[in-house]
Amino acid sequence: MEKEKTIFPKEKFVIGDPYQRKDMDEKIGETKINNRSGSGVFSFKNTVVLLVTLEQDLTEEENSYEDFFEYPEFVWSSQKKGPYSKPTTPVMKGMLESGAELFVRQKAKNASKTNPYLYCGSVDALSHGRPQGEESPFKVKFQLLADIQGINSEVDNLITWKPINYKNTKASYIISSLDKKKKKNKKSSSTSQGYQADKEIRNAVEDYAMKLAISHYESKGLKVKDVSKEKIGYDLSCDSKTFSFGVEVKGTRSAGSKVIVTEGELRKAKEAKVELFVVSMIEVKYQLEKKNIVCSSGHWSVISPWKPLAESLKPKTYDYELPTVEWNEI
Repeated sequence: MEKEKTIFPKEKFVIGDPYQRKDMDEKIGETKINNRSGSGVFSFKNTVVLLVTLEQDLTEEENSYEDFFEYPEFVWSSQKKGPYSKPTTPVMKGMLESGAELFVRQKAKNASKTNPYLYCGSVDALSHGRPQGEESPFKVKFQLLADIQGINSEVDNLITWKPINYKNTKASYIISSLDKKKKKNKKSSSTSQGYQADKEIRNAVEDYAMKLAISHYESKGLKVKDVSKEKIGYDLSCDSKTFSFGVEVKGTRSAGSKVIVTEGELRKAKEAKVELFVVSMIEVKYQLEKKNIVCSSGHWSVISPWKPLAESLKPKTYDYELPTVEWNEI
């Protein structure tokens, strides 16, 4: 009878902290990683753990992989041979559908001292393919679920590191594992950057939160209308015989400590009666065979009335109006 797989205790690891293989096994409670050489892939009951060394020995063809950050994403190359060389093997299929835990270091050793891996948190697979041909390793582009930039200088050094042949690499052009011919919904026409797979994930999270919000307000006997496409400053219009209000809906895979809001949403919240319905900790799985994204679980909360305070708003970008300048033709 096959022994049941161990659960990887994510809660025992701190993002940005260094861990040797033996440190990982101490937290796991049994030897799972330290005594296995030649592999950076470890399968657990609840996830897959990836140990990545960025600077490989380029004199060895088998090790000339292209692993690097394109923050907030990470490009990873599979092995050329063995159980982790194909996206259809059980471990790799599970990783593509449910994500992984990422540990990264720049070099294996400094002099004779083995370097630890820095924990970079959970990652979801956005796309995968073989941009260098069928005989090459398949590559995966992951999305980091936590904002790790600025946690410490060691993590920032990993993020900025690039392989020697980075400018010529084909790893950036990973074939999307989603059907490119699938019709986009209107929300996917956003001008935000990212691969189509990432947009599909965001759309699935938004749709999941919307369905939960509609169900919540309908259960209160309200007449609910989806007005998200009308761009009036909120997503749902809720009406009864005596009152009406709007609802702005937010869905996130994070713990929900913060959400992104637009200027229009803030303005509407000041002008009218609006509630904020937030769904956090949404689990996302990619069904490989059906090429379908499935959202489940999570927590929800309602802020009513929603009147955002200035001190609760943190600007991420600004529109900067340039002074009169002299332009040079390229």
